[in-house]
Amino acid sequence: MDASAPRANSLLNATFPVQNSPRLPYTPPMTSTNPTPKAFWQTPWRLALWGAAATLLALPALAMRVTDQVNWALGDFIVFGAMLALLVGGIEFLSASRLGLRARLIGVATVLVVFVLTWIELAVGIFG
Repeated sequence: MDASAPRANSLLNATFPVQNSPRLPYTPPMTSTNPTPKAFWQTPWRLALWGAAATLLALPALAMRVTDQVNWALGDFIVFGAMLALLVGGIEFLSASRLGLRARLIGVATVLVVFVLTWIELAVGIFG
């Protein structure tokens, strides 16, 4: 039994050479400190953007209750709702794109101009 004890100690104290590898820095375990991504309705600017669109869509309905000068049919609400959805969707798409800031601003301005011109054309017909 005496012969096996020194051998066990020599194995415990043995160092094994690493073959030409540099010492790597300590990397912590793969846990993230970032919170989970928020859903689109939990982001304040998106909520404000879609809320503003819903408010704009509700204004003619409220005005119809107050005065007789506003007279919208169901088709008017559907067209205006689709226009607002395209406007807000376009702004969201451009803001999430990987374009530069200048290109995104130009894109948002273009979407706004097309929206306003379409709205004016449908309301009073400035082009035709």
